Amino acid sequence: RLPSQVVRVCSGVKVSRYELPSLERRHPMDPCPPVRIHLHGDRGFFETSLLVGADGFNSQVRKSMGVKCLQWNYNQKSIIATLKLSEPTDNTVAWQRFLPHGVVALLPLDAEHSSLVWTLRTDLADKLMRLEEDSFVDALNQTMWGESKQIPLVEGVVSAVGSTLKRFGLVNGGHSAAPVNILQLVPGSRATFPLGLSYAAHYVLPRVALIGDAAHRIHPMAGQGANLGFGDSQGLAELLVRSVYEGSPIVSFDTLLAYETERQRHTVPFLLAIEGLVALYRFNWGPAIAARSVGLQILDACTAIKDKIIDRASY
Repeated sequence: RLPSQVVRVCSGVKVSRYELPSLERRHPMDPCPPVRIHLHGDRGFFETSLLVGADGFNSQVRKSMGVKCLQWNYNQKSIIATLKLSEPTDNTVAWQRFLPHGVVALLPLDAEHSSLVWTLRTDLADKLMRLEEDSFVDALNQTMWGESKQIPLVEGVVSAVGSTLKRFGLVNGGHSAAPVNILQLVPGSRATFPLGLSYAAHYVLPRVALIGDAAHRIHPMAGQGANLGFGDSQGLAELLVRSVYEGSPIVSFDTLLAYETERQRHTVPFLLAIEGLVALYRFNWGPAIAARSVGLQILDACTAIKDKIIDRASY
């Protein structure tokens, strides 16, 4: 636990504006002034040598920085909730199902609970959110267990590829594809949020750094948004510590630029890959469905490639 003189927690306050150091050229010997954080209601201000913007995709810190930001909406929402399973089970594997109207995913928490991420068109998500909790659970179970219409072309291609992989001993049969059955929602856990993409052209300015959704917001299809944010936090902290060990100013702009370069190199490939997946799963055309189904079959069979992707996804 950190001592109280190191961390100060302020409750019931709201920031009115951020006063950032000017970008105009200064004499090299002039120190960079601190960031000033003004509070609402004439409650004064704070000064800090480093402001970390971790305030989400509508980041006021990013807006105060004035950096360009690429962004668009998907006309989709994700419904999130904590689910109680019908009975305790070996709940250790995430489960995901792609359907014409959206994607439903269950992420294990413990033997009796899972987290739900259900991505749908905005109008369908709003309709589901208006249901009573029992009716919502019924709709969810029906979605997970219901039979989806099979396209003969897709079924034939997937079966042929599966047989070929099995012949070479490459079929991974370690886990059942069957979902768990949901008993009820944990009361008060259901919520929804809109989906979109945003990407800040710059993560840093003098004495300011963006992390998480304030810097980049991606589709939740691959479940990497939180991991990228954790990676930002870890990367920034490690570079600040390294600056101290090397005797450099802890918040030098060179250190912040190194953070930006490192994280952009990691984040941009993920953003492009996930956007590609979103585009691929937007089509319900038979050949497109067959292509992505076969791709997942082959990926699941190639352990080395799969392990490399998992390793890359870890921050």
